[in-house]
Amino acid sequence: ALPILLRSHGASFIHAAVLSWKGKGVVLLGPKGAGKSSLSAALIELGFKYYGDEHPILSLEKGKVWGKSFPSAIALDRNSKNYFHLWESKMNWHPHRGKFLLDPRKIKSNSIGKRCLVQTVIFLNPNEKAEYRVTPVPSLKAYGKLLEDYYLAVGDEPLLSKESIAHLDLVAKLVEQSRSVQLSYGGKKFREVARVIQRELIDYPSKRRAA
Repeated sequence: ALPILLRSHGASFIHAAVLSWKGKGVVLLGPKGAGKSSLSAALIELGFKYYGDEHPILSLEKGKVWGKSFPSAIALDRNSKNYFHLWESKMNWHPHRGKFLLDPRKIKSNSIGKRCLVQTVIFLNPNEKAEYRVTPVPSLKAYGKLLEDYYLAVGDEPLLSKESIAHLDLVAKLVEQSRSVQLSYGGKKFREVARVIQRELIDYPSKRRAA
């Protein structure tokens, strides 16, 4: 019911993590186990604002796509819990989900963001043998990959319905305004990957444009 209501207002959940650095929004997408939650925790440690890593909201407003908060506790598996051992005393075990839950405000008290302009979309590609590698994703491919998302998929709605057209416009605008890349990385070095995201994908492009 809520996803349908959001679509009627030009918005949608997305099964991804949304964070921002100095107002610049980044969307992290990847398959189950890709590390979205663990990377969210590492990025919050660096000072990123957090909007959610399960179903944050994307909203199309005046031709721009904004990320909005629908925050939830960060859910970490046992390996990630051990990696973030500094926060272990702040975690609560959730037997139904089989995860350790960590309130992002326990990492940084002011970590919850309200809204951000999305500028980067990152498709995570974890591979134990991979080195850090950033590969541009062409717009058409990014559009198709985004429509594979559980919430962004058109579903059973008629393609020419008002809601479907507005929904597809949201996805198209997201691709148009954002830099889309695939980030390949190996191992569970989430803090290192977080620094790559901050330095190579957010800070450096901004400095390059200003040069």
